[in-house]
Amino acid sequence: MNGGWEKEVLNLLSFATWNPVKETHTFDSMKSFPFLLLILLVLGCSNDRKDRIRSAPLLTSTFADQAGNTVSIKGHAERIISLSPSITETLFAIGAGNQIVARSEACDFPEDVFFLPSVSLETDLSKEALSGLNPQVILLPDGILDQEGISQLRDAGLPILTIRTESLSEIYESIRLLGKLSGKNEPANQLADSLQQKEELIVTRTENLIKYGTVILVESAPLTVTGGAGLFQEMIDKAGGKNRYAEAPSVLYSTTEEELYTMKPEYIFVPSREQQVYQLLIEQYPALYETPAATLNQVFIMDPDLIYRPGPRIIEGLSQLAKTLHSDLTDL
Repeated sequence: MNGGWEKEVLNLLSFATWNPVKETHTFDSMKSFPFLLLILLVLGCSNDRKDRIRSAPLLTSTFADQAGNTVSIKGHAERIISLSPSITETLFAIGAGNQIVARSEACDFPEDVFFLPSVSLETDLSKEALSGLNPQVILLPDGILDQEGISQLRDAGLPILTIRTESLSEIYESIRLLGKLSGKNEPANQLADSLQQKEELIVTRTENLIKYGTVILVESAPLTVTGGAGLFQEMIDKAGGKNRYAEAPSVLYSTTEEELYTMKPEYIFVPSREQQVYQLLIEQYPALYETPAATLNQVFIMDPDLIYRPGPRIIEGLSQLAKTLHSDLTDL
């Protein structure tokens, strides 16, 4: 009996038979009978209402992704296949990790994912491989398949949705969508709100600061940097930097050693788990050693998941960029 009505009735009962002379609780059966009858009626109705709620059929909800694909599910998804590290991480972050029945081979955070069976995007993306897991929804990152490929899987009976995360606002939108899909609306909304508030704080703190020339170096062969489109450009801007390759009209841009040198970056970020990656880059591209970033000792190795993985830790990556570009922002 945890409901408000039950508590009110029990409180009334405890005071209804109090004897001020003896300062004890007594029970007068004749006087209390109508009152007890009322209590039993209230509690009986309350329990009957709970039983009706438990036995009511689940409503079917239709969920749509940004591309217009839809999946209809009774209640919410209890059996999810997540084929993206950022989607898997988000589901765990909102408390829906135990609803994942399989993950992609690339999913590696949090550690609990390693208890889940893995699916290869190269060999297992078929009805034969996935239907045995009885998924209510299969979540793919947007862009991993074209619409024709997705249509073929859907035509085969697989419940596919794609999650687009090409901007910070789309990341927050994806978190809320995953919350609705998994029945974790409240924690998902709280997470999205907190990330957005932290982003707004960072932007407020950096908007009037010097914008230092910045490069994010993503690959060495060929030499590839982040261009002027997409999430990477947004993160550099909001962290208080100035992307030296902002004019490149793509998310990633293949450059040359000579061009990178002429760009004169003041800060170079290298997302990598290899701590010796900078030394390897200098050996391969000696001109890098002559850039302002190198001479000022402002080449930084970052956890790639904080830059490349558009999930709950993306704002941690934004914060690291901002604090590195502006060392006085230690409280971000």
